Amino acid sequence: MSVVANLLFITYGGLAHSMPVLVLHLMLLPLNVFRLVEIFRTTRLIRAAQPSDGLPISITAYFKIVEKPADAVLFRRGDPADSVYYLKSGRILLEEINQEMQVGEIFGEVAFFSKSHVRTLTARCISKCEIAAISEAEFTRLFYQDPAFGFFILRLLAERLDDNMARACTDHSDHAQHKPV
Repeated sequence: MSVVANLLFITYGGLAHSMPVLVLHLMLLPLNVFRLVEIFRTTRLIRAAQPSDGLPISITAYFKIVEKPADAVLFRRGDPADSVYYLKSGRILLEEINQEMQVGEIFGEVAFFSKSHVRTLTARCISKCEIAAISEAEFTRLFYQDPAFGFFILRLLAERLDDNMARACTDHSDHAQHKPV
């Protein structure tokens, strides 16, 4: 919209012989074109950021690889949050909800967004695992500075919320069916 306004004011400034208007909008036009290109580029990156796609390539350099043996507890419910994790290989169980994390999934991010800033579940390695970890400071910096990563995390959180709601509805209907009459 600003590019169109610049073009109209340039036309007006030229036809009306108004040098201040003409010079101002000739100077603003390249800036507004540059900003428009940036908006389109960012929008394309945001649309491409999907939780099911694994880690966005732009952030893989910030992760540190750690190996954990089978039966190791990565974190317990109530522990303070210090890292977000990405499962490269192996199997991890989120004990309280009996859900297994799949290779390529990010987990542990919910605690960073909760008011208490503590883990909401316990994560235990079912088998030997190779895990990529990112510190809270790096995660927070990337979340605010990289729009594609920020939207990737927001979509992931929305997906987790949908899953939790579906699980709660299923649990509620199971309890209602087994209720004595």
